[in-house]
Parts: sequence; structure tokens; C-alpha cells
Amino acid sequence: MIRSEFLFYRVLSDGFIDKATETQTGTHYPATSDRKVLSMEIALPPLNEQEIMIRRIKKAFEKLSEIEKKYEIAKILVDKLSRSILAKAFRGELVEQDQKDEPAEVLLKK
Repeated sequence: MIRSEFLFYRVLSDGFIDKATETQTGTHYPATSDRKVLSMEIALPPLNEQEIMIRRIKKAFEKLSEIEKKYEIAKILVDKLSRSILAKAFRGELVEQDQKDEPAEVLLKK
């Protein structure tokens, strides 16, 4: 017996796709045929092991989703930080001004 979710994840796995397209030549895009896919053997573990694999795959996808959300938030914050640093640089606020330095107007005239 086979769980449909197990079969779904197995068919989408890199190993299955690599095997299904391994004899392809002359193109950059993977291709296969119905005949080849239907003739491929799939190792079929007992149902309890299929359930364990399905749970682990779902848990991994949940973690990936959480990481993706954190990445999107971090990306927004980095973009804001970059703009903020650039604005401070143009205002001359990144480092303390040395009182001995000439004013910008004097330097521009030179």
C-alpha cells in the first residue's frame, strides 16, 4: 500500500527527477516521457515509515516557510538601513566633525 502524499513527494524529489531525465541529451531543459516515468520503480517503505517521512517533509516545509518570512523581514530592514546610512552620509552625520576642518563652502571654493 502507498500513501498518495508519499508518492507525490517522491516524484518531486531531485533523485526521481534526475533518474527520469538522465538519458536526455541536446537540450538545457529536462524532459522525459510518460513511458519512462511509468516504468520507473519506486522503493516502497512500510506505511508507518511513509507516515514518518511525510511528517518530516511537512515539518521541513514549515521551517522553510518560517525562514522565508524572516528573510523577507530582514531584507526590508537592510534596505531601510542602507537608505538611512546613505542619508546620514550625505548630511555628514556618520562621523564626528573635526573642528579643525575647514567648512564645506571653503573646500568647495578651493
